[in-house]
Amino acid sequence: MKNKLYYRFTASVLLLVLMFLGYTIKFYPDTVKPFDSAIQNWAFSLRSDSMTSFLKFFTGIVNPISIIIIMIVLILLFIWRKWYSESVFLAGNFILVSGILNPILKYVYNRSRPDGVHLVHETTLSFPSGHAATSMVVFLSLFFIFSARLKTRSSKTILAIALGLIVLIVGFSRIYLGVHYPTDIIGGYLLASGCVLYAYPYYDAWRFQLRFKGEQK
Repeated sequence: MKNKLYYRFTASVLLLVLMFLGYTIKFYPDTVKPFDSAIQNWAFSLRSDSMTSFLKFFTGIVNPISIIIIMIVLILLFIWRKWYSESVFLAGNFILVSGILNPILKYVYNRSRPDGVHLVHETTLSFPSGHAATSMVVFLSLFFIFSARLKTRSSKTILAIALGLIVLIVGFSRIYLGVHYPTDIIGGYLLASGCVLYAYPYYDAWRFQLRFKGEQK
């Protein structure tokens, strides 16, 4: 794959930024307080019954039970369609980011949830955001999977906008609901996008080999 080094470099930069952000949050937390507070105050000013219902719906998409059901359905669908490399790519990214790395990093950075009114109940640590990481890892993986089968740039752009909006709304919902700092959301996005971008060239090469051998569609 001619752009393999580009994806590796970009992934490495994203993960290095994540480590720097986590280091700052753990040892110099006052540095990020003005940024977090400004966005939190703006998000809280938008609170209303209708907005809360809307954002609770989107945050619910990535709740553990919901996302596991979605993942099982997608993976079974891919296997039925004989998209074997796609099913491994999606499942592998999800397990690595949401099941392994994000919980470990929460423990490493040990950041408590924001003070104040929480509109949903959460008991785990705060950084990086599991909802942000999970939404990014699932929908970015799906973008790579489906965009490879789209023929026109406009259709790929529409797909990117649609999936990107879902990721952004999920991230914003966590701030609005009071259970995450904005830097938690950024951390989740950095973790997931870095891992997916690093894995993508390997998936793409394997997919090409399987298709060339006629072992998958």
